[in-house]
Amino acid sequence: MKIMGALTMDYTQIINSILILTVIIIIGFIITKLNMVTKEGSMVISNLVMKVTFPILILISMQKSFSEELFRNSISLIIISLFVYIILIIFVTLLGKYSTLHIDKLKVLQFLIVFGNVSFMGFPVVSAIYKEEGIFYASCFNMFYNILMFSYGIMILDRKSSKLDFRKILNPGLIATIIGFIFFLTSSKLPYIIYRPLEWIGDMTIPLALLIVGNNLAQIKFKDLIKEPVVWFYALERLLVFPVILLFILKFIGFSSYLLVIPVVLIATPAPLTAGIFAKTYGGDEVLANKNIVLTNFLSIATIPLIIFLINT
Repeated sequence: MKIMGALTMDYTQIINSILILTVIIIIGFIITKLNMVTKEGSMVISNLVMKVTFPILILISMQKSFSEELFRNSISLIIISLFVYIILIIFVTLLGKYSTLHIDKLKVLQFLIVFGNVSFMGFPVVSAIYKEEGIFYASCFNMFYNILMFSYGIMILDRKSSKLDFRKILNPGLIATIIGFIFFLTSSKLPYIIYRPLEWIGDMTIPLALLIVGNNLAQIKFKDLIKEPVVWFYALERLLVFPVILLFILKFIGFSSYLLVIPVVLIATPAPLTAGIFAKTYGGDEVLANKNIVLTNFLSIATIPLIIFLINT
């Protein structure tokens, strides 16, 4: 199978796109250090992105006429996603059986292995490579992520509770994906007077998400990260080991283009920015979660281009 799509792009163009994303992260870092954005302010922006601009971006990206190629690729990505998350869940289950870590640290580590910073780092990178079509495919791949985060993710951290809040499983991102996919299957289109303002709001997602990453990087001292070996162990697994293994598996099967690039890029994302909040709410080592968030998001500025380079080669 011939590798197409991002793999035929000029590698310099890809690096330039990621460097542009990095500049926005640095701006977020600077304005936080200058006290222009507080921790509370970043929470407001984060909620705005997750509940408003990000779902709208997904919905707008799916305003496409039905085609067999798009449908076939989207279903393939959903199936790939299912198998990837099944394997990750099996891995963290085995880790739980044989690890000697304290239970509070272990729960957080298991959560972080399964879930990455897909919304705030994965989607911007996919957008830089594939533009709007990439967001469409990434949203399809992300369906199981949205379901698992608010079901299995909570079960990992809160082992005392067996109840699930199905209202949380039906989060804005998942709802937008389902509605958008229905629009795609029926080739339905929003009226221009509604589509255009929603498009403007959706376009805010990427820069706002990256500003939040920069904000988070500015809130922890990097010297504190060196003292925690488990943080570096996790960073190595999340950013390099898992995506490289997935890359070779998908290449061996014969996948290429979107079916190869999007799963690998999304699995190569750092720890989710919400991990600290989940740990605090449902149990677990919140400090360890925040250390992982900062280190992996910082390192991902270098590791994601490296993963893309490996895809190209």
